[in-house]
Amino acid sequence: MSGLTRCRSCGAAIIFAPTQNGRQVPLDAEGKRLMVLEQDATVPGGRVAVVRVCFTPHFATCPAAAAHRKPKGGAASG
Repeated sequence: MSGLTRCRSCGAAIIFAPTQNGRQVPLDAEGKRLMVLEQDATVPGGRVAVVRVCFTPHFATCPAAAAHRKPKGGAASG
């Protein structure tokens, strides 16, 4: 994850994190976070609990999210 920055549109504190495809997605740095406890994992030296902290995508909370989205696919011809 990258360091704390601000949304250019609404000024909210955000961080960027890589997706599975290597793209960067903006996440809300403040607010509710979901912690998910997954099944225990066995690692060398013992067992550990696996906890994931899930952030809210900033596209879900930014009032100007539509202005930052890239269009999907090509332009429709008509």
